[in-house]
Amino acid sequence: MCRNQKYKSVLEMTADEARSFLLKHESYANIALPPYYNFAPLLASLSRELKGKDLETYFKEDVSPNDYENVNHVILANKDGRYAWRRLELINPAIYVSLVHIITDPTNWRLIKSRFIAFKNEVIRPKGIPVEAIDKERKDVGAQISKWWEEVEQESIKKAIDYQIIAHTDITDCYSRMYTHSVAWAIHGKPKAKTDRHDKSLLGNIIDRHLQYMHYGQTNGIPQGSVLMDLIAELVLGYADDLLFQRLEERGINDYYIIRYRDDYRIFAVNKYQAEAIIKELADVLLSLGMSINKTKTKISDDIVLSSIKEDKLAWIEKSMNKSLTKHLLNIYKHSMVYPNSGSVVSALSDYYDKIKNSDKYDPEILISILANMASNNPRAIPQIAAVISVIFRQKVKGSAKRILFDSVHDKMSQIPNHTYFEIWLQRIAIPNSITYKCELPLCKIARRLNSELWEMGWTESRRLLGRMKKGVIDKKKMRNIDVVIQPHEVEPFINS
Repeated sequence: MCRNQKYKSVLEMTADEARSFLLKHESYANIALPPYYNFAPLLASLSRELKGKDLETYFKEDVSPNDYENVNHVILANKDGRYAWRRLELINPAIYVSLVHIITDPTNWRLIKSRFIAFKNEVIRPKGIPVEAIDKERKDVGAQISKWWEEVEQESIKKAIDYQIIAHTDITDCYSRMYTHSVAWAIHGKPKAKTDRHDKSLLGNIIDRHLQYMHYGQTNGIPQGSVLMDLIAELVLGYADDLLFQRLEERGINDYYIIRYRDDYRIFAVNKYQAEAIIKELADVLLSLGMSINKTKTKISDDIVLSSIKEDKLAWIEKSMNKSLTKHLLNIYKHSMVYPNSGSVVSALSDYYDKIKNSDKYDPEILISILANMASNNPRAIPQIAAVISVIFRQKVKGSAKRILFDSVHDKMSQIPNHTYFEIWLQRIAIPNSITYKCELPLCKIARRLNSELWEMGWTESRRLLGRMKKGVIDKKKMRNIDVVIQPHEVEPFINS
């Protein structure tokens, strides 16, 4: 690890370091939640209980988590204001901790790291391995974003001097389509995994079983929303990289370079025909693993420099910001309609948050109406949207008008399917403003100190395990002290509290 490096790859960690990293709140839930949610004490308690134990010893006779549908807690975030949504999951903590223990067992951890080394080559470079921020003042997600800029976008620009063509493609619904058996293929090789598919002691099979525990026994799909699942996905995608490398070698295709960030591929080639041949081979490899490339997002360009920067980011850079607060927000809104749920929308709203804090020359009802409409198809930006709304409430909304405007936002969002993620952040606005908000989502009920089950635990009768699962996930001190205005450290990936 370089002395001036800002982050540390999980693959540079010892087994103990990796375990500590994966049991952090931020690793368990790498989706933005209000700061009074903290899963670390629960995970630590379960880790003490499960240390050295097999999760299956806690099962009821002839019963497993495979027999229950709601073992994980699901948060649905609408993506287009209509019927497309993103499924985010808080994995059942008992199953999560058990899987972390298995993966970070020293022998198993050495095997997993050795597989990543075996997949390594000089022309296909994976850049999505989870990292931890070295500076504890920064968040791990901020370190991951820094890695994107330094190792994906900047390296892509450098490749413009060596290649003529860049092709972009990604995997359609990567996590939800990933075949759980492919984890064993990645760790042990497909022939051995096939031969030993009934061997319950095989590491790949143990991981496979845990993934099925989380999804009602299904073998298609892994949960999205944790660093642990990002690591498992990288293992499978690293195996896919190795298969692709071998196929291209067999076909005599060389003088190419591929940067892969999670399920996003940047293919550098000497000409269009070579790029198309590589995409074809990639499609075949992914198909053998139950996945497919996204045809609508597959593009080939001869302008590597401009194509190296995301289109939405370039479009936003070109827009002038010397406007009134209302026109500025309308500009962001229009941009979000063309590039919904993009990183540039999040960045634009972060800048807008800083701007609006220093001025109150606007009509609050107009701004809140724009923001509520923007939230419907930009779930990634919901924390930033909530932060701006909280500033407006502090500056311009007084007395009974708070209740009226809050209800208007809630009524608007209630008409949109799968808007649960926004409701969690609405509650964050309501609490310090003393607005009674009886959100019936389990996560919201827990914040209101009501009994609510987040995870199905009918598969066990163990009093010890069930007792550990009752450990609270609300930091009451933080809840008592939250500001009316949502603070930058609550929503910004680069700032820790």
